Amino acid sequence: MSNKGNLVFSAVDCPDNVPVNSKTNVKNNVETVVFPNPAGDVLNVSLSDVYNGVIHYTVQDINGRICLSSVAGPGNFLIKLNQLNPGPYILTVRDRYGEIVISEKIVKK
Repeated sequence: MSNKGNLVFSAVDCPDNVPVNSKTNVKNNVETVVFPNPAGDVLNVSLSDVYNGVIHYTVQDINGRICLSSVAGPGNFLIKLNQLNPGPYILTVRDRYGEIVISEKIVKK
């Protein structure tokens, strides 16, 4: 808002595409691998041995709707994507305290 009480908008250039492997690893001591990406019907998630707690994961569509949600044990786990339509999604993995461990864009083929 300007000092005269007017709301001012400015045009902003946005990138045309976002890399498929965009991810945010929130907990720096946790090494994560999510593969394959793009994925078919199964997505593999691997958390480093440093992180050994029970986790909760969600897969959201680009509108923020939760499409999949479940819990998994420590280490490696699989997420079945066969009920999802092809397209981009956001995988979010949280620890048992609700803190985000990783948030990553995934693509379902």
